[in-house]
Amino acid sequence: MKVNGQEYTKNYITYSTLQNGGTIDYVMGDKPNKNRGIAPEDAPYSFSRE
Repeated sequence: MKVNGQEYTKNYITYSTLQNGGTIDYVMGDKPNKNRGIAPEDAPYSFSRE
């Protein structure tokens, strides 16, 4: 997945990215990529982590 032409590993896209005319490019296959979006920094901010 790419957002604005850059590789993107997060599991979410911010509203401001879309509001500012962001582009999303993705390629889907017949097998899931189980390594994408698993790093702690790929998860959205959560108050429950404080």
